Amino acid sequence: MDFDAYWQEKQVVAHAQEVQANPKDTDWPTEYQRLADEYEKLYLSLQRLVRISDKMGESIKEAHTTIQKQKKTLDKSNKNLLLREKMLEEKICEFENVFNNSSVGIALVDESGKIYRHNTRLASLLGYTAQDIVYNEIESFLVTSANSCISEQQKLPKPSGSEIISLECPFATKTGDPFWGHLSGKLLNPNSKDSGFIWTIQDISSRKALEYLREDVIRIMQHDLKSNLNAIVNLPGIISADGNLSPEQQKSLNYIANAGEQMLRQIDFSKDIFHMEMNTYKLIPVPVDIITIAKQVVQDITLSKKTKPTFAMTYEDRTLHLGDLLLVTGDHLLCYNTLMNIAKNAAEAATEEESIKINFYAKDLIEIHITNTMPIPQHILPKLFQKYVTHGKIGGTGLGVYSARLMTLAQHGSLEVFSSPEAGTTVVVKLPRSVAG
Repeated sequence: MDFDAYWQEKQVVAHAQEVQANPKDTDWPTEYQRLADEYEKLYLSLQRLVRISDKMGESIKEAHTTIQKQKKTLDKSNKNLLLREKMLEEKICEFENVFNNSSVGIALVDESGKIYRHNTRLASLLGYTAQDIVYNEIESFLVTSANSCISEQQKLPKPSGSEIISLECPFATKTGDPFWGHLSGKLLNPNSKDSGFIWTIQDISSRKALEYLREDVIRIMQHDLKSNLNAIVNLPGIISADGNLSPEQQKSLNYIANAGEQMLRQIDFSKDIFHMEMNTYKLIPVPVDIITIAKQVVQDITLSKKTKPTFAMTYEDRTLHLGDLLLVTGDHLLCYNTLMNIAKNAAEAATEEESIKINFYAKDLIEIHITNTMPIPQHILPKLFQKYVTHGKIGGTGLGVYSARLMTLAQHGSLEVFSSPEAGTTVVVKLPRSVAG
């Protein structure tokens, strides 16, 4: 402030007291004028102070309004924070309920592989107390053997990113009782490899027992069916030995004998399909002439069907020659069953006038294209490879294409289907080329 009203007032009072103390020496007119000037200045200063005070009042009022607004905002923020804290408490409560009441065992594992928290179901499965489980590794509760998911001294694989690892492993309880568990693990935070892991263990002992029972039933059925089939396989040879057969009759007997032998192989093969589904099938690859297999499939379909659709086979878009050979790496029976399932489906969908095309191509992989004119319905196409999916076929099981794909994958190949109303349906089987070919 340029002029201090309070200082001015003090000066006027001091001067008045000085004049009062020396009245004889005072020039009164001059002093009155001077006093008037001083009071004028004082009045102006006081007016200025009033204006400043008014402005300060307005500023204080604005500041008060701003503080009130900020208080309301803060109250709202506090209310939202309290609401979020309540929601967080509810979610934590939900998590704790799910965690502790889950039907599967759950273990939280740090980056070093040590369990630092688990639910009651895990303790119940393993038969250990919490103190026995914490700070141990999951591997310490596994049974390490040839049939285990890991061998002795091995560690479980560590998931990375959003990867989920699933294994079926034998466990042992504290009392030494074994049980089978489905072990599934992933990172707690996919974006941080140091966040630790969550592992779940589900008791699958009942399912495993059913699988073993299934294998036992299959073995019994195989034994009984093979006993009865031996007569069918051997009888054509006995009849042929008697002679006096026409060429057509001999051809039919040969077909019966071949079909019986094929059935024997199929019975032995039924267990292999189960192992393919479980991803435990072990392929013993050999060179297989896929053209010879396809010719056998066509012959068997032609002899077994009352209506006889024709088949046209080409190699690199030309007619097959007598000496054409195309070797793949696989298994004879798997190749036969794969082509049989696909060609049989094509024959059943074909009209009597139609010619089903089987084309062979020697590329990086050997490709077999089987084409007929009937399209697959669009709503069926996306789920065609699923089990039991069928359409428009009386007595169809929906297992033909499903098992064909299983067998192709077991031979390290692939199976694709292309279908449209304009082009019909083409099934493409791709199998590895044989080095021998």
